[in-house]
Amino acid sequence: MKTVRKNQNRIREINYDDDTRKPSVNTYRRGYKMARVYVLNEKGAALLIALTIMLALTLLGAAATMTSSIEINIAGNQRKSIKAFYAADAGIEHAKALLFDGTVSDAGSQNDPNWNNGNSYTSWGFDNTFTILHKLEGGNVALDSKGNPLYVVSSTGSSINNALQQIEAVLNLTYFTAFDYGVFGDEGVTIDGDGETDSYNSDLGSYSATQGSNVDVGTNAIGANSITLGGNAKLHGNAMVGHGGNAGTDISITGNATVDGDKDVADDEKNLPVPTFPTTPFLVGNYTLLANNQDTWYAGTYDYDSITVTGTAKLTIDGDVIIYVSDMTISANGFIDIVSGSLTIYFSNSLNVGGNGILNNTQTPSNLLIYGTQTAANVLIGGNGDLYGAVYAPEADITVTGNGDIYGSIVGDTVDVPGNGNIHYDESLADIQDYSQPEGIVLVYWREK
Repeated sequence: MKTVRKNQNRIREINYDDDTRKPSVNTYRRGYKMARVYVLNEKGAALLIALTIMLALTLLGAAATMTSSIEINIAGNQRKSIKAFYAADAGIEHAKALLFDGTVSDAGSQNDPNWNNGNSYTSWGFDNTFTILHKLEGGNVALDSKGNPLYVVSSTGSSINNALQQIEAVLNLTYFTAFDYGVFGDEGVTIDGDGETDSYNSDLGSYSATQGSNVDVGTNAIGANSITLGGNAKLHGNAMVGHGGNAGTDISITGNATVDGDKDVADDEKNLPVPTFPTTPFLVGNYTLLANNQDTWYAGTYDYDSITVTGTAKLTIDGDVIIYVSDMTISANGFIDIVSGSLTIYFSNSLNVGGNGILNNTQTPSNLLIYGTQTAANVLIGGNGDLYGAVYAPEADITVTGNGDIYGSIVGDTVDVPGNGNIHYDESLADIQDYSQPEGIVLVYWREK
């Protein structure tokens, strides 16, 4: 008879004697030996599993160590690369400073393709070298829209183990432009006559040939009536109030006045640096031209405490003339006649252009430029003659009362135009720049090489 018993995980098969129901010795031993064999096999599997796990953990540890080593190397290389990059970028910033403050200047060589070849620079405290050259296009110096040269800066930065980074940038110096508005009043503008305001470009042709609406009337002022348009005034262009203002409430339009363009708010306050006499003048003596007397001033500089042209007197300008004066008056039928060259006037107190005014026979507004200095208080432009010229007197109150047209630009502390004359903004005046000091520097292009 057979009986099958289960004992834990081992199975023992025992044979019993039919009579005694006891297992025979041999059978028991055989069963016992069989059990021993099963137990020994289980202990071997556990050891194999343990060894396998230890091997897997060892491999994982080795992989983790290798990964950490690689990441440390990558981080170290990245740190070196970043250090070299910032050294190169410091060269770009250093070049900006050198160009802006005039330490590196191309004065007199703006159109030279080979300007500054062979020169290189290093920033103190940084491991870098950089060059500043003119940007070239087709072998010629690349220029911006106002004719200023563009500069290309190439900078190489390095760090330990000769890690290198190279950066190239194109820079553009910008300069102050006094006449980028047709009419601008720092503290406000009022136009309430019957005149119209539009634009043209004397570089491209006459007013009739180039007439347009690319004109801005603007102010730095904000608040009610910052710009007032009344009467029959017509602005064929844009009206712009100061930064932070509200075009809907700060621009007042009454009567039959209209604005064809946009009513907007300036992104930034317009910078209005005050002109100074280019050289120290000796403002002594009074110059007076009376009755029907005539006089001619040739190329040169003339300075007086006051200048008066009245009656039917005529003062002729023949050549490039600069006038330094405190007070200047043109009245009755007197006038100044520019027959050739140009006339530039710097005044420190008042300017009264009446009578037959200033006749600019060249009909090029840039040939008649009028600047008011820090103490300039007021400007009056009257008379019936047309004025081809531009006035920049940011500390003065400017009033335009005449019936003649103005071809040019008017900039003052306040500007009031109650007269019937038209104002035709000459767009070419925006190209007149003050090169004494850059106003800013623009990053045109940047790339990592």
